[in-house]
Amino acid sequence: MNTPLQPKPARGWLQRLAEGPAAAWWIAGLTVLANAALVWVLWRTGYLETGTYEYDTIARNLAAGHGFVLTPGEEKILWRPPLYVWLLAGLYRVTENPYPLAMAVQIVCQAVAGVLVFRIGRSVFNARAGLLAALGLAVYPLFAVNCVRLMPESLFAALVAAITLVLANGSARRQTPWTVWAGAGVLMGLAALLKASIQFLPFFLLVAAPALFRRTVPPASTVRRFLIAAGVMALVIAPWTVRNYRVAGECIPIDTSGGYTFWVGNRLETRGLDDDPLPPRKIEELNRDVARILAVPYTSEFSVAKTAWASGRNSRKLYVEGIRAVLRRPFRWAALAGVKIYRLWFSYIGVQPRVQTAVLLLQAPLLVCAGWGLCCALRRRKPVWPVILPVVYFHLLHAASTANARYSVPLMPHALILAAFALDRLLARGETPS
Repeated sequence: MNTPLQPKPARGWLQRLAEGPAAAWWIAGLTVLANAALVWVLWRTGYLETGTYEYDTIARNLAAGHGFVLTPGEEKILWRPPLYVWLLAGLYRVTENPYPLAMAVQIVCQAVAGVLVFRIGRSVFNARAGLLAALGLAVYPLFAVNCVRLMPESLFAALVAAITLVLANGSARRQTPWTVWAGAGVLMGLAALLKASIQFLPFFLLVAAPALFRRTVPPASTVRRFLIAAGVMALVIAPWTVRNYRVAGECIPIDTSGGYTFWVGNRLETRGLDDDPLPPRKIEELNRDVARILAVPYTSEFSVAKTAWASGRNSRKLYVEGIRAVLRRPFRWAALAGVKIYRLWFSYIGVQPRVQTAVLLLQAPLLVCAGWGLCCALRRRKPVWPVILPVVYFHLLHAASTANARYSVPLMPHALILAAFALDRLLARGETPS
């Protein structure tokens, strides 16, 4: 006796759009329109804020022929990666006021990130979850606001999403061409030249990935893949490392800011805060500590950039002092690390209280939904680890250094992918057979 075929669930318009050939174009177009609308609103209300002045100032000097310096005539800078500065300097050679052009470039980066998020969600979960994540990213205010700042977050988020897509596609198959992992290395190298915080990601993946991917790929094969990626990444950053050696006479892979960032992020006296939100008295105490550790005289003209960031040797001294501080008071350090995880998602330095409240109201529901989506994914044995590993990496990194909500920008796409899967499961419960 033949059993009747079960009717297929009705395909809603969202599902049809997600599976259609033009889905990526719709996502890119909506992202561009949403971000352009935000720029217009901020411009009309007078709230355009370009962020830190350093990238713009260095780029201006570089374009004018003064070199990679903050002030013409001073020594070349070792404490900033070059990629975003090069981008701005290129725009300065096109126009005297590159700000509108830079915003256009960053809006395009936002659109690229949206398309990548769609493809990650489709690869790990399904097309509808990918579309929901991309649509959420297109209109998410805390992600979109980065297109108006002369800072590298928009491009960095797109590169991190591209790395995640390679991990998702590559880890799903036992056999993947080595060129795929070499491409991942290129992406990691470019991302490191944009923000040095990602430079340790290959080592983290070498440790974590073999255990997590063991069901699809043998551990030895996973290690080989990431060794290829790490090797290519080293080749990408090698020219800048050589430049640093020629400038400073020591091996500095990318920049010299890491030691200070690690030390100040674990300084209990200022609760792991950098000098930006501190009162003058606390800033002076902090600077005196830096001078003491580095054995340099403290004067009224003291500058962290000219001391703590001036050499790889000074950076290493601050790393050592930071490790000592952690070992002296491990329990207080652990509590501070938890505070920094909170700051990573909810705390913008120097903004008004009502803005902080708005950030909390936006981020908290996103994280709750992302946590629900992660639970759903683990119960259904979805291959979610490529999405989770970068998130875990950046949480560990900022728990051990400094943290504020600007640093959560590359994690927002990943949180939205997980939240979108939770929404996809909710929609699936309401679907009825046709």
